[in-house]
Amino acid sequence: MNTLLSTAHHAWNILQKNYRVLAYGVFFELSFFFSFGFFVTPLIDQGIAFTSLATAAMSERAVTLTTGTALFDLMFSPAIRPYTLRTLLLFLLAFFVLFLIYTFFEGLVWYFAKQCAQEKQGIKKYLLLFGKRSCFWFGLFFLYELLYFVALLFLTLGKPASPDTLSSPTLWILQALFWIGIFYPALISYALPLEYTLKNMLRKTYTTAFQLNTLIFIVLFLAGLYILNLLLFGLESIHENLFFLFGILTVFPYLFYARLFLLSLLSKSTTFIKKTE
Repeated sequence: MNTLLSTAHHAWNILQKNYRVLAYGVFFELSFFFSFGFFVTPLIDQGIAFTSLATAAMSERAVTLTTGTALFDLMFSPAIRPYTLRTLLLFLLAFFVLFLIYTFFEGLVWYFAKQCAQEKQGIKKYLLLFGKRSCFWFGLFFLYELLYFVALLFLTLGKPASPDTLSSPTLWILQALFWIGIFYPALISYALPLEYTLKNMLRKTYTTAFQLNTLIFIVLFLAGLYILNLLLFGLESIHENLFFLFGILTVFPYLFYARLFLLSLLSKSTTFIKKTE
């Protein structure tokens, strides 16, 4: 616990002494969310619309489905194929655009966080390495989304609409695998040196992710996000502008601070982080 407290204090000192870098981090974090809403969300909405059309067209024939093979045969039958192909195209495009804006904007946020450390690197080289690492995690994310989509179709087609569907143990297991096996390790991996080979990165990531101090960090981080979320929705009930203002002034700096905390926690020596005392 002393290690976590000293790390928290050290990261706070770094944040105070690098307020300009914090401003850059907040700006690019905001840019990512705005870009997501402007470029990715419309593609997802169109994909969902075509999914609804495909589901409606398949529902009557799907009552007798018993295997995944039969489901795929139905999805690519002549009557359903146009909807299926358009849906896949839209989601693939959304996925590709998401990868680009994530690599650029989130890569810049991590870049500026690491500029607070002694790890100096050219921005172009850093973004290329960040994109290379993101390719791996996005590949796993794509496989997860595909598997989740197929499982959801198999659970809903030809059956009455029910909120219990989303509570299916199958979907809960898939979601748990995503958060524990993909999202959390990906977060840890970005705090590690990007020069690691894939094999070394995976070994170091999964070893580090389940160490006690790292687990305590992620629990505290999520608890902080939960508290901020409660405050945000409380302010939204008062006035929408308070919601946005509080979010910009607290949530985004908090996310940047969490990166500094993680970088400091995972550093092998105190010289990895700038001396701020």
